[in-house]
Amino acid sequence: ADFHQQEEDLKVQLEEAEENLEASRQDLDELESTLDGFESDEDSNQIADLRQMVKAHSSQASGALVELNSWRQANNERIEYLQEQSQHLQRKLKGKCALVRNEY
Repeated sequence: ADFHQQEEDLKVQLEEAEENLEASRQDLDELESTLDGFESDEDSNQIADLRQMVKAHSSQASGALVELNSWRQANNERIEYLQEQSQHLQRKLKGKCALVRNEY
């Protein structure tokens, strides 16, 4: 359970980072489209801040993806082993279920 939870936590971190990146990109695009080339100093500062935010969120998303891929690579053998064990146990259970079903 802990093993599965680790992967799920990394997936959630990646999803959140990607959502933050998309939201900041949309905010930047929205602001740039509304200004239409007419920028005050305040607008320029706001655009610069949003660009910095996009850059930070992009870096965060990249880092989360690298972390998830690294975790998967490091745990690939264990994942394969657990999948094989699961399939083996499911086959055994299927046989036992058939026996019980045939008894009644």
